[in-house]
Amino acid sequence: MGSSNKRPSDGALSSTIDFTLPHTLSDTVRESEALSTGPETFFIWFTVTDTGRGIKPDEKTKLFSRFQQASPRTYSKYGGSGLGLFISRELAELQGGEIGIATELDVGSTFAFFVKTRPTTPVVEQRPVNEFPLRPRSGSAQTSFSNEIAQIHVLVAEDNKVNQKVLKRQLTNKGYVVWTADNGQEAVDFLRQTRYWNNADKPKAHQEKELHVILMDTEMPVMDGLSAAKEIRDMQRSGTLKGHVPILSVSANARPEQTSMAIAAGMDDSISKPFRIADLTPKIDRLADLAHAT
Repeated sequence: MGSSNKRPSDGALSSTIDFTLPHTLSDTVRESEALSTGPETFFIWFTVTDTGRGIKPDEKTKLFSRFQQASPRTYSKYGGSGLGLFISRELAELQGGEIGIATELDVGSTFAFFVKTRPTTPVVEQRPVNEFPLRPRSGSAQTSFSNEIAQIHVLVAEDNKVNQKVLKRQLTNKGYVVWTADNGQEAVDFLRQTRYWNNADKPKAHQEKELHVILMDTEMPVMDGLSAAKEIRDMQRSGTLKGHVPILSVSANARPEQTSMAIAAGMDDSISKPFRIADLTPKIDRLADLAHAT
C-alpha cells in the first residue's frame, strides 16, 4: 500500500485500536467497481472493523472534527489527541475520496474510505484480507503528517489582493507556510532571500527563507507570470540561482495552447481557475518533492 493511501487507514486503525483492546480488528482493501469511471481511473476501497464499544449517534458527528473526541470521558479512558480521524478525512479528500463510519453500541464499528488512483505498470499483485491480533502502537501517524506538511513553504504570486488573502488563508489552514508577492517581479526578487540565491551580494548575516513551490498567476501587472518564469529559468542557467525552483502556473484560461505556453515558459505544472483547494494541494505536494530533491 502506498504511503499516501496508508495514512488514512493509519488514522482509522489507531482509533479502533484505542477503543478495542483487548479484542481484535480486521481490515480489507479492494477495488470498488461501483465507483469506477474508466480503465485509467479507479477507486480503492478500505474498511477497518473493530469489536469495541461502538459509538453513540450524537458522538458520531464529532469524530472527524479537529481536536474532537466522542465524549469528555474518551481522553481519560483511552487517551489520544483527537487528530487521527480528522487527518484521515483530510487525506482521503485530498486523494479524491471520502471517509465514513457505521457503528453499533456494544458491538463495534466499521470505518470505511475510498481514494482515487490510477493503475501502475507492472500491476502489483493484490494481497488477501488481513486479520490480526492487536498489539500496542509504536508511533503516531498524525505527528509525521503534520510535520511533513509544515515543511512545505509556498510563494503565492497574485495581484488580486482578495484572491491572494483567501488562498493564503486556505493554504495556511492546511498547514503550509505561505509567502506572498503582488506581481512577477516581486516573485523574482523574493528569490534573493531564499536558499536558491547564488549571488555574492547576499548579506553575510542574511537568514535564508525556505521555499519549495511558487504559485504563479499568469496575468499580473509589472511582470506577468510567464515572463517571471522565463527570467527564473534564465537565472538558473546563468548560475544566479542554484537548483530548480518549482513553479505552478495559475491561470483563468484553461485552453490547451495556454497550458503549452506556460510549460514552454518554464512552469512545471498548471492549474486553472477556479479550482478547489483539494485539487491544488496534491500538485503543490508533488512539486515540493522536486524541491526537496534538489
